[in-house]
Amino acid sequence: MTFGSASNPASADGKLKIKRIRGGKRSKVIEDARSTDEFELFATALQREGISFDATEVNAFRVFPASGGKFELVSFVDDSVAAGGANISIPLGGDSVAKATVTELDDRDRPVSITEFGRGGVVSTSTANGLENVSTQATTTDVGGTTVTKKTHDLSGWFEDGEVTTQASYCSDFPDTIGCGDCKNMVTILNSLSCSLQTAAYCSVVTSQTGVGPLACAAGFGVLCLVVTTFGISNPQDVCEKVCAC
Repeated sequence: MTFGSASNPASADGKLKIKRIRGGKRSKVIEDARSTDEFELFATALQREGISFDATEVNAFRVFPASGGKFELVSFVDDSVAAGGANISIPLGGDSVAKATVTELDDRDRPVSITEFGRGGVVSTSTANGLENVSTQATTTDVGGTTVTKKTHDLSGWFEDGEVTTQASYCSDFPDTIGCGDCKNMVTILNSLSCSLQTAAYCSVVTSQTGVGPLACAAGFGVLCLVVTTFGISNPQDVCEKVCAC
């Protein structure tokens, strides 16, 4: 279900906008998302992986796509899972699909593996979702009569060795599958949500509104945050030029 009107802030200038939902409305949206079949499905799928999902951080957003309309998106994150976190992303309305991800990070908060769970085999597959030379293993399982596809991606060899401190390393560590337009949308979302957000929660918004998939998003998130904090810039064009996406 989507909504649209002349007062929609996205329809005025055709730009993607994200707003955090706060107060009493936040509680209702979170409860609505927690009550969906998709939330129960993915919580059960994670439990079968040995993860007793217990959200330690919940974020509710109102998303205004560049194409118009609006919908709510709720991201449930359990950051107690190993060195990373598990995320269940539930859209309420819009064209996005619910999904779950488990992200393993290294000691510098860079993703070394990402596991995606999709209902009925629906796991994003566009080229921007992947990175070159990434190994992927896929399986399917039945959860209460529903097929769930699990894809595990090994990113351990993606990043260059050494600290990301030079222009060259900003560019080499930023996925070249992310074009200028999607990079600028990622920065726009980052400006709305901040770098303090969990990677999984940030990427749940990015993957719902751009051509960027969870692998490229997770790899690019830390680089964008490093550029923003190091140079004190927030203009999407300027940030994306620093990572050679524009």
